[in-house]
Amino acid sequence: MVDAYEQQHWRIDAPDAIDAIVLRTDERGLTRADLEPILGLGGRVSEMLNHKRSLSLEMMRRWHTELGIPAKSFMRPPKRDDALTSLA
Repeated sequence: MVDAYEQQHWRIDAPDAIDAIVLRTDERGLTRADLEPILGLGGRVSEMLNHKRSLSLEMMRRWHTELGIPAKSFMRPPKRDDALTSLA
């Protein structure tokens, strides 16, 4: 009964993918340079964390595997719609 009440009145959604990545890297004390082996060049890391590059399916798999970010976080739409326009 408590769970149902909390879901209805105090629901906390999973963070979007970038928020989840930032949170997890902060928790582990990782820097952007530490993320390069997962994504490649530092420019990619910066673009992604600044919502200027969309995540590919392969990137999502790497984040999930390497940092344990829940797949559910990748299903939420990005905070800014223009994050997807950079690919168009």
